[in-house]
Amino acid sequence: MIKKIFLLILVVLIATSSLAAAEKSKFKAAFFSAILPGSGEIYAQSKTSGYISLTAEAFLWLGYAGFKQQAAWIEDDFKQYAYSYASTKITDGTEQYYDLMQDFSSSEEYNNIVYIYARYKLNSGWTEEEYNEFLMNNLYEGNRAWEWEDKDKQLRFGELRRDRNKYDIISQFTVGAMVINRIVSVIKAVRAAHYYNNNTSSTNRISFNFDYNPMSQKVKAYFSKKF
Repeated sequence: MIKKIFLLILVVLIATSSLAAAEKSKFKAAFFSAILPGSGEIYAQSKTSGYISLTAEAFLWLGYAGFKQQAAWIEDDFKQYAYSYASTKITDGTEQYYDLMQDFSSSEEYNNIVYIYARYKLNSGWTEEEYNEFLMNNLYEGNRAWEWEDKDKQLRFGELRRDRNKYDIISQFTVGAMVINRIVSVIKAVRAAHYYNNNTSSTNRISFNFDYNPMSQKVKAYFSKKF
């Protein structure tokens, strides 16, 4: 992923540096910065600002990849931890399964609650078929059963899962920062294109002048262009 990001940065830099038109399109500047923050600013000749936005984007991507990888490592850790200390035969369960393992010391404890609820519904009007189907879908038995060795192991499992969730949340904030970086870069790119075009038009003015000689009674007209 990182190689692809830097390759994209290189391609955009080459593309923007080759666009040396007299005027800079505000639309192109905004488009470039929306795709890759900083590239639109570089296109509009605001290079220092552009390089800052590019650097920020690179660090955000590196941070995002790092946080996601850390979350994945911790997830592998808590799954292996459950396999080692909760007598479960499952090594890659669903989020719901691990939620229950975090909340209940054993599958038997959870199953007792399921039985109580099912019997209540059976007495309230469920058919025998509905009762059995509910138990089949909600009981954790056989390979899905678990029982923690002690409370400390269960609490440690919860800590690992919270650590995983923390890194997932941080990665989401990193994505938000990428969006903000793009918005800011688009605004700066459009402003840079505007200022560049104003400076270009003011330094490349074409003017019309004339000169009258009263002795010869001749009028001379000429154009001049300032570079």
